[in-house]
Amino acid sequence: MILNKTWNDPTPGLPEQLQGKLTGIVVFKTISDLIIQYAETESYSLTVTHRLSRVFNRFKTALETYPQLNGLVEGLIKWFDVWKIGVLSSPPTFQDPVTSDLETCRLTVQTIGETLERLRTIIGREHHTTESRRVVTKKAVLSDEERTQALLTRLEQTYDPPGSLRLYGPRHSNDFPNIQEIRICPTSDELMCPVPPYLPVTVPGAPHHLPAGSMERHLDTQFRLLREDLT
Repeated sequence: MILNKTWNDPTPGLPEQLQGKLTGIVVFKTISDLIIQYAETESYSLTVTHRLSRVFNRFKTALETYPQLNGLVEGLIKWFDVWKIGVLSSPPTFQDPVTSDLETCRLTVQTIGETLERLRTIIGREHHTTESRRVVTKKAVLSDEERTQALLTRLEQTYDPPGSLRLYGPRHSNDFPNIQEIRICPTSDELMCPVPPYLPVTVPGAPHHLPAGSMERHLDTQFRLLREDLT
């Protein structure tokens, strides 16, 4: 409608009786009054500025949640400027019934314009305050070395060795540091044990009860993992 500079419905073939009775006064004043009424003030003697201030003191979080609100108000004012120039031109370039009375048109445009400017001032101030409080946090990017070190640290913290090497002793009757003592078939005590089994991690540098790089450690790891897969 703003682009067409008329409030008439552009639907082709629409009968005259179905055309709306919109005017710039209805559009801009209704939107402005709707925002002001959110203040729900008991005193109607407050000035428009005070009432608008109460609106945005009460709904400051709206700008934090919807920062697009500032752009919405700016867009509304741009539409108003197009309408104002159109209805005050001679001859009018915006089709609106208000142009039939030039004096009333000028007074109405001035009143609505003042209200919208107050709205812009309050919204702009709160928007600036809200944006200044926003802290842009950059997501930390870890290198491969840092990720590996973090993994090894976590494994060290959660490491629970086998059998008698544990702080609280063996998990069950078939839990031993030496794989030669472990029965291939799990015992009933092992099957009922609520503590997770000891399963070595195949990450270089991961904690293990046998020396790093030794054949004993390699065999221990393969035996325990294969046995877990089979059971």
